[in-house]
Amino acid sequence: MGYRSLNALWIFLLLGLSAGPVRAQEVQVTIRPEAVEVGQRAELSVTLEGATEVDREPRLPPVEGLRFRRAGQQTSFSSVNGRMSRSITFNYVVTAEKVGNYEIGPIEVGINGSTKRSPAVKLSVAAVGQSPGSRPGAPDASRPESAEDGLIFVEASVDDAKVYLGEQVTLRLKFYQAAGFIVRETQLEEPPTTKGFLREEIPPQRTSTARVGGRSYQVTELVYALFPTQTGELEIGPARLRCVVQDRNRRRRDRFDIFGIFEEREVMLRSRPLKVQVDPLPRPQPADFGGGVGRFRMTTSIDQTEVRQNEPVTLTVRVDGTGNISALDQPNWPEPPSFRSFDPAAPEVSRSKNQDRLGGRKTFKLVLVPETTGQLMIPPPTMSYFRTGRGRYEQLSGDTLFVNVLPGGAEGLTDGIVERLGRDLRTIRSTTRLSQGGGGGLWSSGVFWGLNSLPLAAVVAAWATRRRRHHELSNRDELARRRAPGKLKKGLRQLAGAGGSAEEKLSGLEELWTAFLRDRYGFSLRGRRRDELPTELGAVGCPPAAIQAAIEVLEALDFARFAPGDPTKADELIRNSETVADGLIAAEGGAGAAGAKK
Repeated sequence: MGYRSLNALWIFLLLGLSAGPVRAQEVQVTIRPEAVEVGQRAELSVTLEGATEVDREPRLPPVEGLRFRRAGQQTSFSSVNGRMSRSITFNYVVTAEKVGNYEIGPIEVGINGSTKRSPAVKLSVAAVGQSPGSRPGAPDASRPESAEDGLIFVEASVDDAKVYLGEQVTLRLKFYQAAGFIVRETQLEEPPTTKGFLREEIPPQRTSTARVGGRSYQVTELVYALFPTQTGELEIGPARLRCVVQDRNRRRRDRFDIFGIFEEREVMLRSRPLKVQVDPLPRPQPADFGGGVGRFRMTTSIDQTEVRQNEPVTLTVRVDGTGNISALDQPNWPEPPSFRSFDPAAPEVSRSKNQDRLGGRKTFKLVLVPETTGQLMIPPPTMSYFRTGRGRYEQLSGDTLFVNVLPGGAEGLTDGIVERLGRDLRTIRSTTRLSQGGGGGLWSSGVFWGLNSLPLAAVVAAWATRRRRHHELSNRDELARRRAPGKLKKGLRQLAGAGGSAEEKLSGLEELWTAFLRDRYGFSLRGRRRDELPTELGAVGCPPAAIQAAIEVLEALDFARFAPGDPTKADELIRNSETVADGLIAAEGGAGAAGAKK
């Protein structure tokens, strides 16, 4: 069309617009699609032919089971055989909330001082998964995961539908968009629900191309790592994806429209739910099972190979591999006979990813102090884990290490030239004079006897220390049980007063709860099902209310660590933990508490 023709068309259009208002002759109502599932949406359009303004907007009658939302309006002009016409369209989004067959209307509109009524339209709502008419071999618009005759659809899948407790399940969520089909906006309204799993997203978002049913698609993929925390058949719920698409079937009514503008509408996609069978770990478990499920390796080292007696040596154990590295408990530390040891420090965790498998490194440290001299041996620490590829327990072991311990040096002596500080040695006298004592002498001094009693006191103190050490080793479990509440409270106070990120506080809080339940009740959070906790705590006389409070804190801790939201949640959990632990201890039965650890 030339420049003059275009100007003539604009003049013709303006002349048509300058004409007086045209009385609306009819009100048309359409709804698409006419059948949906519960939770899906339909688009309702109310069109007034021959009008550009109204006295009163359409009045939609309330319908129980449906929810209406205004979605804007459009005004259009068209020319057919030289005759101008105008229309205004009001759009609404209808969300289906209950199963049933619904009738919407009639709808009333006020225009030019009168009220116009539209005919009613019908909408059929079916239960989820019961929509008819899917075509085999290709995505179908009647299914919740597909729309626009299969031009867009969403697909969820897992790499393994049968796993062990604690084993990673890789969930993939893929959005398919046909080549040439325009999607203005795509937004993940709700990620897949994963109750019974710890979930962690694996970035980055990926894009690729694929052919499905002979058609080319652009594919956008999200990947999640899921770690089951309970056994049985678990369900991964649907994800909801909102798309704003270009409506191919609703263009401006003018066949000579020079703008060529299409309308846009909102489409909601939902992935199908998935089932995963989670089996418990085999019984019996090794005594040094550390809660790890995956593939791991261990290395050990010491910070010094030569020290003096009573100087500390730090033994470091590093465990690397794939799996939920945070679930690993302390290794089975050696007890060298010539060393005394202290409580292990809080472990350090660093995470990594290898081909969509999560893993990383966990570092444990133990301080040892040599009590004798010579070439001393540090036996290797051990840790058992469940290897998923082979379906069996395997033991990790570090290296045997040696430390050369030198005698401890006397304080205050240094190498160098001896300087004269006072008078030199007196010469030996050849004659002397004896004087008779008057009842006094060195041996009669209290200081003399006090100094001579020091070696005996040292021997007694050493004997008492060794006896106490022997008592602690012989009654380690009972002492750990008694000290567990104080150790937990001290750790909570340190966490509350320390800085650091919410993730660091949550990781430290998990370690404190793991140590408390292990030392106080002999229950390991690693590799044990949470539903076993009521039985263990009930055996020592804890009431169900106190047990439920502890389980709620542990579940909230898991959720905060792997589905982070409010950064203040860590401080709230730290405050609640001491109250919950006090409730457990106060409710213990006397007989049960004594037998909590056998």
